[in-house]
Parts: sequence; structure tokens; C-alpha cells
Amino acid sequence: MLFGSYAACIGCHRQVETTPTGTIQGGTEVKEETLLIDGMSCEHCVRALEAALRALAGVDVRAVEVGRAVIAYTPEAISREQIMAAVEEAGFTCV
Repeated sequence: MLFGSYAACIGCHRQVETTPTGTIQGGTEVKEETLLIDGMSCEHCVRALEAALRALAGVDVRAVEVGRAVIAYTPEAISREQIMAAVEEAGFTCV
């Protein structure tokens, strides 16, 4: 699934895509997803995005680096759209 718009952080603009996968744990659906993020260019960006994602109930942040975040989330607790909105509120774009 592609989401296309740009966010700026020190002028870095790249087009990337998300790659979702799903698993079932203990009868509760948990989706693991690698979010490819546009607009990240430095360690400050990494910390800002990680803090925004960790603030979301139902999201487990596995890794964040420039241009990418690996998360697991429970769709019963939070929707993918809510996660994307949090990324955008942090100043970045999932594409």
C-alpha cells in the first residue's frame, strides 16, 4: 500500500513503501509492519518518531532508524490510520 505526500526535515525527500505482515499471538491479532518514512534525515528525527510511536496505546516499537520504523500493533486497540496520523503529527510521512 502506498501513501504519497512529503514532509520536510532538513530537506530529505525519498519515496518508499510500507510492507505489512500479520501474525496471531494468543488468540489476539497482532500485525507487524515495517513503515518506510519520508522526511527523516538525522538522529533527532529518529528520537522524535520513536517517542510519537511509543506514546500510542497498542503499538510496540521494535526499531526506528532514519527512513524506517518496525512496529507491531493490535488492530483491536489502534488502527493503521491512527498510526499514520501520529507519524504525520510528528512531522513525517509514511509512503
